[in-house]
Amino acid sequence: LSLKDGIAANRESQGRSQGTTITVRNLFRKVPARLKFLKSQATENSHIAQVVSLYALGFPEVRFALLIDGRVALRTPGSGQLIDSVIEVYGLEVARNMLEIGDGGWESEATIWSPLVTGMVGSPSISRSNRGYLSFFINRRWVNSRLLARAVEDAYHGLLMEGKHPVAIINISLPPSEVDVNIHPTKTEVKFRNEHIIFTTVQKAVRRALVELMPVPKIEEVVTTYVSPSAPRQISWTSAK
Repeated sequence: LSLKDGIAANRESQGRSQGTTITVRNLFRKVPARLKFLKSQATENSHIAQVVSLYALGFPEVRFALLIDGRVALRTPGSGQLIDSVIEVYGLEVARNMLEIGDGGWESEATIWSPLVTGMVGSPSISRSNRGYLSFFINRRWVNSRLLARAVEDAYHGLLMEGKHPVAIINISLPPSEVDVNIHPTKTEVKFRNEHIIFTTVQKAVRRALVELMPVPKIEEVVTTYVSPSAPRQISWTSAK
């Protein structure tokens, strides 16, 4: 399938190995108003690489290859193992300090359920100066979520220096009826029906992985009580057994 200026110019069958290849050239060449607002080529390339990298993390079973101006910007093996995608996206040093998480799940679409939380989180030693290393997927759809970011960061309470943020790749599976994906035109923001369940499950799953990492006695496990965004945070402490 070939599209030129938004019009299908050619459609024909063609033999190839399994997979999909997308080639983009001269983007917005006939839309000068849109073209004018593009940033520098390096900036736009960075945006493209970021999107492909996110989905490489969200779909480790898919082999991704991103070429920009003939140069390989990203290539993942498609092994189905998240750690292999982490190596290619973030590097070996980050991958060596990632911890696997998994918690929750639901048996049916009954009223009693809990989200299935899987993914990986980084040890405090590889914390970053911004939140750019927090990636969230809801039923395999990448989203931005302040609620999830807060749940993850609260799980690191007392483990990170001020101004530092964790590395995390969080996948949440839940009944479609429990999440609204139509609250934003770009569909990158979502609204949960039961925010407190999502918040608590994610926070506990991440904290559990971190507590198991730290080989020191009597680590205090933080338990954060979910409150609405307009209310102040409430944190209670219980000693780990």
